[in-house]
Amino acid sequence: MTMRFGKISLVLALGGMLGAACVPVARAQKNKKEKVPQTAAAPGAYTKQEIEAEFIEALQEKLVGNTKISLTLFGAFIKKYPDIAAGHFEFAELSSLNGIYSQAMPAYRRAMEIDPQNKWYAVRLAELYDFLKMYKESKEIYRKLADQYPAELEFALSAVSILEQEGKLAEALAMLDKIETQIGVTPDINLEKYRLYMALKKFPEALKELEKLQALYPGEVLYLGMAAEVYHARGDRKKALETYEKILQTDSNNTLIQLAIADYYQKEKDWDKAFYHLEKAFTNPDVEIDKKVMILLSFLEQSNTSEAYRKEAEKLSRLLTDAHPQNPKSWSMAGDICLEQKNWRGALEAFTRCTELDPSKFIFFRQCAQLAIRVEDYAALKKVSETAEELFPLQPEVYLYKGLYLMQSGSASDAAEALNYGRGLVIENAVLQSDFMAALGRLHARQKDTGKAYELLDKAVASAPGNYWAFLQYARVLSENGQAEKARAMADKSIALAGNYPEAYGIKAALLQQAGDLPGASDSIEKAIRNGGNQIKSVLLLYADITEKNGNPSKAAQIRAEANAI
Repeated sequence: MTMRFGKISLVLALGGMLGAACVPVARAQKNKKEKVPQTAAAPGAYTKQEIEAEFIEALQEKLVGNTKISLTLFGAFIKKYPDIAAGHFEFAELSSLNGIYSQAMPAYRRAMEIDPQNKWYAVRLAELYDFLKMYKESKEIYRKLADQYPAELEFALSAVSILEQEGKLAEALAMLDKIETQIGVTPDINLEKYRLYMALKKFPEALKELEKLQALYPGEVLYLGMAAEVYHARGDRKKALETYEKILQTDSNNTLIQLAIADYYQKEKDWDKAFYHLEKAFTNPDVEIDKKVMILLSFLEQSNTSEAYRKEAEKLSRLLTDAHPQNPKSWSMAGDICLEQKNWRGALEAFTRCTELDPSKFIFFRQCAQLAIRVEDYAALKKVSETAEELFPLQPEVYLYKGLYLMQSGSASDAAEALNYGRGLVIENAVLQSDFMAALGRLHARQKDTGKAYELLDKAVASAPGNYWAFLQYARVLSENGQAEKARAMADKSIALAGNYPEAYGIKAALLQQAGDLPGASDSIEKAIRNGGNQIKSVLLLYADITEKNGNPSKAAQIRAEANAI
């Protein structure tokens, strides 16, 4: 609630200071050789030039950042020149800046006593009271300022805000009434009165404030929309809907009203009409994207429990990217919705767009790389890793992703170099260290150095027992080396840690199929598919094999065609 005002300029400060303290200058000029007594008891004994020089010296230290030296100099200044308001003010400012609030408050008050016409002294003291939660004291200052400067509404509104915090809504309304009699009807004052009446559930009074504003601004439909909210709040749904429709008759493209009507129908649980009006608002690029994102987030929360919300979230997300194609927020939201739906390839596409529109955020590159690894799209992994290495050369994860695509392409020595370099950049991150050890373990296994591979994989799972990816890599290596029972145990641990991902289910299905457990393999591969495994070629091919073994060759052929189309 704290207001922010500009600091007093040096010129204004010196002007006010010298106007009050330099009466004896003529005397000093008349007899320049006369010795000037250097005591505070004789404030008239100094020339304008002397006072100005000392003030500027202290102020210059402040301007170059030497606040403690400046504080000391201004402390000496106010002792020497106790009747100069600007000196007390600067002493107060510096005391506050250095956290010496008990020293700042009396200095502000002294500045106000010397120069009561300078409102900024009072403002800064009120702000300090606000900061210290001394609301009673700041409220009194704001009230006085509101009386002195009725046209400067921020003073009255600050006092009203404090009264609200204290729960004194009637007193706040009385103060706003007083301001209204002084300056007339204004949106700032009357909308605040409307808000307070709504908080008190005084609906007729709230409507009266809106009527005043409608009379003053007859073409402004915002107040009609707010009136509809009042009708809805007091239970008059029919009147609320009539008001919304009246607005649309005169302003059919008013998307804020479309959002309000959508909210109305959501409360009425009329989903078809709610979604219709939401879509109208989402197609308009002039509606703030942040408003749309907040709505989509609420849909995202409910999409797991409501099929209607899930489908609508997908549709609204498409409308968002259509309306704001160059804004990374729209694509990030699209990516989040795809993640929620386990649409890994859709999420990869959306977050790749984010990296193009806002390459300053590493989080988008990380998301792309992890998704590319999941769906085994090593061309995408190569591209995102190379771009990320140029932009974020000190990010260790970049070299993890680089090592993985180099390993996949058969460049074992280059992969080892990248992985070891990235591992050396990791500082106090057990999970990331575990990732590097698991990747190196898999690399050593590919080079038939199984002893070193198992040593690294053991360290990987021991150092970060919550890292599902390390258990997944261990399961893969064990499976490839014929240790089926231990591989299944590692796959099960990976599933226990991250049961919403498809990879470990695929490994487990392959192991069960090899062991002759066709029902178990079928169950596991179905879980992989339900968790987005239908976007991974190797998982789909395994699904086709298991389906064929279950006596359904035509379906198996269809699945193989889907796999080969990826």
